Amino acid sequence: MPKTLAKPAQLPALRDSAYQIWLAGLGALSIAEDESGRIFKTLVKRGKTLEDTSRDRIATLREALDLRRAATTTMTRFTDNIDEGMAGVLNRLGLPTKREIDALGKRVERLTKALEEKPARRPRRVATRRTAKAPA
Repeated sequence: MPKTLAKPAQLPALRDSAYQIWLAGLGALSIAEDESGRIFKTLVKRGKTLEDTSRDRIATLREALDLRRAATTTMTRFTDNIDEGMAGVLNRLGLPTKREIDALGKRVERLTKALEEKPARRPRRVATRRTAKAPA
C-alpha cells in the first residue's frame, strides 16, 4: 500500500514566498515598461553630450598635432640650412666632410683586410755595391 507523504507545515509559507517573488518580478517588468521611454531619452541625451565633448577634444588634438608638424617642418628646414652653410664653410677651408672621412675609413678597412689576408712576404735583398775604402 502506498505511503502518503506528510505535508510539511512550511509548504504554504514557501508557496507564498515564491508567489511574492513572482509578483515582484512582474512589478519590475511593469516599472521598466513605464520608465523605458524616460530612461531611453536620458541615455540619448548623455550620449549626445559625450559625442560633442569627444568631437571637441579630437579637434583640439588635431590642431595641436598640426602645430607640432609645422614646428617640426620649420626646424628641419632651419637645421638643413645651417648644415648646408657649415658644409660650405668647411669645404672652402679645405676640411673634409663626414662623408669623405667615412669613405676614407672604409677604404682603410678594406686595405687592412686585404693586407691581413695576404701571406707575409719577406722583402727582397737589394744588392748593394761595396766600394773600396781609399787608402789613408
